[in-house]
Amino acid sequence: SSDLHELVKKATMLLRADNLTDDEANSMDAVWAQMVAKASASGGLGSSLFMCDFSGSMESSGITGDTPYWVSAAMGLLGSSVAAPPFQNRFMTFDAKPQWYVLPPEAITLSAKLRHIASTTRLGQGLSTDFQAAGEEIIKQLKAARAPPGAAPKNLIVVTDMGFDQACSSADTSYYTGSTYRHNVKTAGKQTHAQMLREAFRRASEDVHGDPNAWPAPRIVIWNVAAHYSHNHQAKADEEGVLTLSGWSPSLFKVLCEEGPRAVTPLEVLRLQLDAVRYDPVRRRVTEWLEGGWRGRSEE
Repeated sequence: SSDLHELVKKATMLLRADNLTDDEANSMDAVWAQMVAKASASGGLGSSLFMCDFSGSMESSGITGDTPYWVSAAMGLLGSSVAAPPFQNRFMTFDAKPQWYVLPPEAITLSAKLRHIASTTRLGQGLSTDFQAAGEEIIKQLKAARAPPGAAPKNLIVVTDMGFDQACSSADTSYYTGSTYRHNVKTAGKQTHAQMLREAFRRASEDVHGDPNAWPAPRIVIWNVAAHYSHNHQAKADEEGVLTLSGWSPSLFKVLCEEGPRAVTPLEVLRLQLDAVRYDPVRRRVTEWLEGGWRGRSEE
C-alpha cells in the first residue's frame, strides 16, 4: 500500500509523455490488480466512498511535495474499484459543489482508468468543499439507484489538506457556493455536519423504505494527507461518526482497510496505531527502564 500512489504517479507521468509502452502498462496493471485484490479481501474499503482533493496545494505541500495529490488520486481509483454498487467506479470531487467522477465499468486496469481520466476534463479543484452538498449527492444516488437497505456507504473518506464550508440551515444559502439544501439541513441552532448527515439519512431512509435505519449515515473520515492546516479541528476526540487522520503512511492505510465500517472515535484510531505489535519492542524497553534496569545502570 505504501507504493500505491507512486505506481499511479509513474503510470500517469509515462502516459502524459506518451511513453507508456505495452510492456510497462502490462507490468503496472498486474501490480495494480494485486493491490485491488488485497483491498477487496480486507473488506474495509469496499464499504467506503472517497472524496478526493486535487487543488493546487495538494501538489506543493511543503516537505511532502506532490505526494498528497497522488495519494488522493490513488485512493480515489482504488476505492472506486472495490466499492459496492451503487457507488462502484465512482468517487466524489473535493469542491465547493461536489460532483461525481464516474469511471466506465470496462476500465478495469490501471492504464485504462488513467487513459479515461486523461481524455476527460480536469478533476474538481475547489479550495473548499461543501459537506451538506456531498450528503445531498449521496442520498440522490441512493434514490436514483433504488438502492436496497444497507447499500449506503459506511465511510465518506475525504482525502485533502484543506478546510471546509460552514454548515447552513435549511433557510440559509451557502456563503461560499450559493447552494441551498433539501435533505442535509440543520434542525437545531448548532449542529455539526456529522449530526446533520445522520438526520438526513434517517429521513431519506424513512421516506424510501419506511425504516429510519435502512441507510445509516456514512462515517466522515477526514484524512489530512499533508498534515497541513493543523489549526483546523473538525471534531472532538470523542466525537462518534467522525474520524480524523493526519499524514500519509502505510499504518494509516492499514487502519482504514482493516477497521472497515466499525464506528470509532479519533482517539480510538490513535490507540489502534500506538497499540500495534510493531511497537512492542519499544514498550519492552520502556518497561525495563521504568522497572529500574536502565535507570540503575545510568546512576552507576
